[in-house]
Amino acid sequence: MKKIIFTMFLAAMSLSAFGQAGEVLDITIDKFARDGRNVDVEFTINVDGRHLRTTEAWTIIPSIRAGATVKQLEPIAINGRNKSRMIERDRVLGGHRYSLQQASEPIGRREVRAIKYRQTVPYEDWMRNATLVFDEVLVTCSHRFTFLQTMANIHAPQPPAPYVMTPMAAVIIPVQEEVKERAISATAHIDFHVNRMEIVRDFRNNSQELNKINTTLREVRDNADMTFRGIYLHGFASPDGPYANNERLARGRVEALKNYVSTNFGVPVAAITTNYTAEDWVGFRELVEKSIMEGRQEILTIIDSGDAPDAKEARIRQIRGGQPWRLILAEMMPSLRRTDYRVDFTVREYNVHDARAVLETNPSLLSHYELYQLAQEHANDAQLVSRIYGIIERQFPTDDVANLNVAAFKIGRGDFAGARINLDRVSNNRNNNTALNNAFNNNLGVVNMMQGRYDEARQAFRQAGNLTEAQHNLRELDKFIETQRVIQSFN
Repeated sequence: MKKIIFTMFLAAMSLSAFGQAGEVLDITIDKFARDGRNVDVEFTINVDGRHLRTTEAWTIIPSIRAGATVKQLEPIAINGRNKSRMIERDRVLGGHRYSLQQASEPIGRREVRAIKYRQTVPYEDWMRNATLVFDEVLVTCSHRFTFLQTMANIHAPQPPAPYVMTPMAAVIIPVQEEVKERAISATAHIDFHVNRMEIVRDFRNNSQELNKINTTLREVRDNADMTFRGIYLHGFASPDGPYANNERLARGRVEALKNYVSTNFGVPVAAITTNYTAEDWVGFRELVEKSIMEGRQEILTIIDSGDAPDAKEARIRQIRGGQPWRLILAEMMPSLRRTDYRVDFTVREYNVHDARAVLETNPSLLSHYELYQLAQEHANDAQLVSRIYGIIERQFPTDDVANLNVAAFKIGRGDFAGARINLDRVSNNRNNNTALNNAFNNNLGVVNMMQGRYDEARQAFRQAGNLTEAQHNLRELDKFIETQRVIQSFN
């Protein structure tokens, strides 16, 4: 009877020992999450000042479970001091009695321990909603107790959202023109009697054509903001008839127009410059190339040949029985007999207030600098700013700084294809201007970056020197590429 009571007492003590272990043992889940193609398991076993009995051992076997599917992880054993010595002695002697507790941690009577556990296993699809479970095995002198405790569900983070890059374009403040030189160009078709060089105002449409020249001159003279500088006249004759005669007519007719403008419009002769082209073969070729006339290619071949003008004309007359030539005489030659004229003048400078008014009446009078300042002044008016940059692009198509700034504006509104067109217009000698070169490389890098050419973008940013915008864009590119790498790791 005593033995039974003793045995029961021992059993009670064992349960009590486990109860004490349960009080002193605390497991904190530090990480149970999917990281790309792996699952990271990290937890901390904390033991406070109370201890396991010297001959007790507590083995914790973590596992990942989802339904009937189990992935067992490496176990860890917490042993009393004597139990730990027994395991170590067995190991030294080559025994296998305590194989389960090979990774043992001795816990002394007065020791406080925090045991870190880390393990990484490959992620499998069945683990999506898995649970981290602990098998807790308590071994005393004469009993072995096994308990199952669920601790945490797996945390499978969603892929991060794609990183949205916010590029910075570079601009260069344009320099105000020292002298704002402008010009109004147009064409007048003055008709002359055959082989004559006198201007007859009432002949055909001459009155209207002459009035066009006079209207342009008055537009300059009547505007207090403009100062007239001169007028340039260039006369053209058509490529029909003997070249020598056409040269005489072209020279004489442009001189006649010069005298007419001086006499009738009050322009000093010294302010009128003239030039002439005996036969306008360039204009003739453009008309033929745009046409769908018979013998078109034959005519173009003759025009492009090295023959003298009169020889070209003779060959063209003979094509297909002269039918194309008759069409040329009727529909093309009249438009080639003309005078191109240009009225030159200067314009005063405008402040921002005056520039706003001029923008509505005659924006061609504004410089790139004035338009740029106007855009800065009205930065909150997106519609007006867009209009201003459209004017800059049209008025300064060959200006490097203008094209750079227009590209920057287009980058700001997400028009990267349009920005590339403007950057393609920037001249190749920009290395002579460090500021222009750095800004160009930055903006080109932005276009490449936003169009998916990441290596080219990085190279361009590095060629932009220490430009603040380029350094920002490099960081943006790195963040984007790193985010893409993380997103791809979830696939």
